[in-house]
Amino acid sequence: MARFSVYITREISEEALKLLSTTCDVTSWTGPDPVPRDELLKNIPNKDALFCLLTDKIDKEVLDKANKLKVISTMSVGYDHLDVGEIKKRNIKIGYTPNILTDATAELTIALLLATSRRLLEASEEARKGGWQAWSPFWMCGPGLGGATVGIVGFGRIGQEVAKRIKPFNTKQILYFNRSVRKEANAIGALKVDLDELLTNSDFVIVCCALTSETKGIFNDEAFRKMKKSAVFINTSRGAVVDQDALVRALTNDEIWGAGLDVMTPEPLPLDHPLFKLKNCVILPHIGSACIATRNEMALLTAGNILAALEGKKMPAELEEKSDFTVEDPSTNLTSFENSTIVDEHLNSTISNASDANVTQKLVQCLPNYGSSEVQLVNDTELIKLLLSQTNITTRDVPANCILVLFYSKYCPFSSMAAPHFNALPRAFPDIKMVAINAMVYHLFNTQNGIVGVPTLLLFHNGRPVAKFNESEYTLELFSKFLMKHTGIAAAEKSYVTSADFSGPVTSVPSKDVDVFLIISWLFIIVCGAYYFTKSKCWKWIVETIQSNWRESEAHAQHDHVD
Repeated sequence: MARFSVYITREISEEALKLLSTTCDVTSWTGPDPVPRDELLKNIPNKDALFCLLTDKIDKEVLDKANKLKVISTMSVGYDHLDVGEIKKRNIKIGYTPNILTDATAELTIALLLATSRRLLEASEEARKGGWQAWSPFWMCGPGLGGATVGIVGFGRIGQEVAKRIKPFNTKQILYFNRSVRKEANAIGALKVDLDELLTNSDFVIVCCALTSETKGIFNDEAFRKMKKSAVFINTSRGAVVDQDALVRALTNDEIWGAGLDVMTPEPLPLDHPLFKLKNCVILPHIGSACIATRNEMALLTAGNILAALEGKKMPAELEEKSDFTVEDPSTNLTSFENSTIVDEHLNSTISNASDANVTQKLVQCLPNYGSSEVQLVNDTELIKLLLSQTNITTRDVPANCILVLFYSKYCPFSSMAAPHFNALPRAFPDIKMVAINAMVYHLFNTQNGIVGVPTLLLFHNGRPVAKFNESEYTLELFSKFLMKHTGIAAAEKSYVTSADFSGPVTSVPSKDVDVFLIISWLFIIVCGAYYFTKSKCWKWIVETIQSNWRESEAHAQHDHVD
């Protein structure tokens, strides 16, 4: 079977490249800057898939050259760089990366807000240039969040996460403007109001909405005039929702106190732009999702979208653009994909502790007969493909594929103790796929899933981690109770560990292989220790003592000889 051909417009993570290379022939632009237009037009013919970024304009000119293109997957939530109508007209699928960057963008939004209101960059610059003289009571002061009213425009996932992070700052009130009432606002204590009321009453205005025909330029002269003169304006959504000339006027004329921007129009912003000349404006180079783990997950999901589309499977995150959705961040405007990423974006809050009896668990629904006759040993690429191949289910209530993953090490005695019991699980639970991965060799999932020790078991539903086994004993009985607790599936009758389970697939005997790297590490430590010991006073004292005793013994020997 011929391999598919994929073109990548930028350097991506090694894991994502490895995932694509397993089944596709990959070519890519490796320069430090975005791929030049002529280079893209030259390379797109005869390609089955395109892996692109926000910096790549995919329009009719590119599509006319793309004679074989089946899927375009962008490593971004936004897709205003894609001519969606023209792409859909040609029956080319579109993938994007919602949900993954929610936490990273919310964190950056709070950081930008604090940097702007507390004048952190300005203060740092003053300290470096010698402006820091004697302490002054009102020097470098700015508005604080305590007792303030915060207004959030667009209350989708990112808006909600921003609100959650702002609440502990003892704000007076959190307001939000959104197309519809969001039930999540009740837990946060946020109040839905119209836009005029939000602008009039907010001390901080944070923009988290999508860019649509209705939100383009929504922050204009009129909007800024409605805001308090002491208001701080923060935008981490899309640059085009702001009339930048109006923002310059508002900042210059002190209609608002300050602004913090992570997004602008155009990007990058020209160095001679008036916004760069204003001290009350903090500008960041669009780094909302610039978190290492987040960018890696985005690359993996982008690759997963391509593989699924090429193999005729449901894409983990296919863009099916709705008309008329208004002020929401793009991650809420999905037709069927929600939270079905490679790794859940709220892992710490969704993974449950199996030993905590006080937590009421919501059962996940597993599709029948998904399991296999024995444990499947996988590498990182194979595990990613397993998780990406799930059907597009948005809730635990809907049946989907369930996978129990054992993270183990062949050197670990505790992993070996757990092995025969885990090997017996496929017979006890035929509806659940049992998978094992050597966490010492394949590190990709360790950080993403909070694997800090082995053995560790994670239960995945539709590619999302939903429960973690944290008992200190590893027995078939406890494993069965864990699965029954979270899936409602009872173990098959007469489930027990047999002698064959001690033979594999997961080994029950700790490996005695010589760990060359461990030996080299110890030798290095010993050599370094010996070197620094020879420089110590103790070594000097030992040498001087030996030399002194040697001289004394020689003197005594000569004296005895004379006698």
